[in-house]
Amino acid sequence: MKKKILFNLAFTTILLVALGLFLRFVVSKRDILKKDYYITYIQQECTSLDSLQTDQIAEILELAADKETVFSKDFLRRFQEKLDEVSFIETAALKFIKPDTLYIEYALRKPIAVLVDYQNVAIDKKGYKFPLMDFYSSKELPEIYLGTHLEDNPITDKFFSLAYDLFRLLHQVKVTKPFFLKRIDVSNAYHKNFGKREIIICLENRYQDIKSNEILSFPHFLRLGTNNFEKQLGNYFSLYEELCSIEQSQAEASLEIKRFAEKVFDLRLDNLAYIDDKTASSHCE
Repeated sequence: MKKKILFNLAFTTILLVALGLFLRFVVSKRDILKKDYYITYIQQECTSLDSLQTDQIAEILELAADKETVFSKDFLRRFQEKLDEVSFIETAALKFIKPDTLYIEYALRKPIAVLVDYQNVAIDKKGYKFPLMDFYSSKELPEIYLGTHLEDNPITDKFFSLAYDLFRLLHQVKVTKPFFLKRIDVSNAYHKNFGKREIIICLENRYQDIKSNEILSFPHFLRLGTNNFEKQLGNYFSLYEELCSIEQSQAEASLEIKRFAEKVFDLRLDNLAYIDDKTASSHCE
């Protein structure tokens, strides 16, 4: 009988200890789940060549070093919305890494040109407008002039479609030709007066002076028709090698001229190119 009482007492003691340990575990787990996590660090990974400074990302998300931000799923959703609203960010995804890090993976839009219809605005190949940020300013971008001022973003009208077709076509040719594309002007491409319809392309051939190492430039001003511009560009580039040979000779003979007189190529008439190299003013500046 005494042994039975001792057994029951021992069993009860073990059971109470086990229950106590279990309750302690449950309380500890609950405290861990209730623990607040603060965003202290931002870790970023950019998949494009250009990237933002971490301070710039913090400013977009309205995070400040002197202000504690408690992590929550609602904050994560709001941060995603803020990034999606930034016009120069193409894609963005974020997640919280415990205990204190906000991880962001993103890509910036790649500008193909400066949109001169607006002030300090670039445009990408999909027609999205966005501010020409500081990290883009070091790039020498061509200009596109649409002659319209649309609030749409992206721009999908016929003017941009035409300008991008020209940009893509010239970019393909540029692989084998040394010209720099200065401007595409389609502002009069669909003028109501057929006689005034034209596309203007400003190109620049550049050569390095062997003696001074300075760049010598030869601007070309192309006038094309709206409906047959591919053939007309082909006519221009059929003369290109000969033009380059003449310009290189001029560059070698030049003593002080750094920018030569602009040549105007009117290619709007079939099988005819009107060339004027006596123009005093420049159309491409």
